[in-house]
Amino acid sequence: MNYLSLLIPFAYLGILLTSLATFSSLYRKRKARSSSPPTLSPIPGKSNEPTNHFPFPVPEKSLSLSPYFPAHTARDIYLSLLHLSDHDGSAAKVPDSLLRAALLARCTEDIHRIVHIRTRKQALNTLLKRGCVGDEIWQRLLRAEAELELEVKDCVQEANAFSPNWGTTIFQSANEMANNDMLKQRLEGIFASLPAEKREWERRRQRMREGFLRELEAGAEKGTAAESRKESLAATAAAGRGSSDEDAVLVEKGGEAAASSNIGAGGGGGAGGGGKGKKKKGKK
Repeated sequence: MNYLSLLIPFAYLGILLTSLATFSSLYRKRKARSSSPPTLSPIPGKSNEPTNHFPFPVPEKSLSLSPYFPAHTARDIYLSLLHLSDHDGSAAKVPDSLLRAALLARCTEDIHRIVHIRTRKQALNTLLKRGCVGDEIWQRLLRAEAELELEVKDCVQEANAFSPNWGTTIFQSANEMANNDMLKQRLEGIFASLPAEKREWERRRQRMREGFLRELEAGAEKGTAAESRKESLAATAAAGRGSSDEDAVLVEKGGEAAASSNIGAGGGGGAGGGGKGKKKKGKK
């Protein structure tokens, strides 16, 4: 057998796959280097820093990935209200109560994102170890976690700027608001599904009612069949008793007739015997 003819196709496939893998890795590296890293929204009191300034080192590959969360609308609203003032000073100043409410809404959104990351990080790490997901999703999650740490620190500083030591309790209030929002969403989902649940329950109750009616009808039919069976058995028993009484009467009548005939025959024989005796006495 010529093993060389079998070795050539396998060698060709190996070279082809190796070249494709090398080209793919080089292309991804060049694309990651050429793409510019995205920037966060400006933070009040700070310069517009690039997003790669994190508290801990983040791989350069994660900077070119799309963000894990959508745009932070609550933060953008708070920053817009904070900087909403005319250069001439003719516009009215935004009240502090409105700014506090916007900051609480921003912290509430941060709480939702923190819970989202905490609930999915462990499962995503397990899937990454098993090879079910790629490394890009993990890098996006790490980047979102780093951004959230900066966001929390900035919210605490903003709260302390409004009133001292408010930064220590603002996230507790935001947590209560987040729990209230989650409860409202659950209640809205329950109320939204209430008509469908009512219709389903009506169908089930109708089916149960029909099943009970069928069982009652079947029981009534069985009862009527049992009663008719009892009546037929009683009728046959009564008919059997009547025929046995008639047979007994016939037997009794036949016995009386035979007895009377025997008695008559016995009387006649006695009479004949008496006559013979008389004749014998006359001869003597």
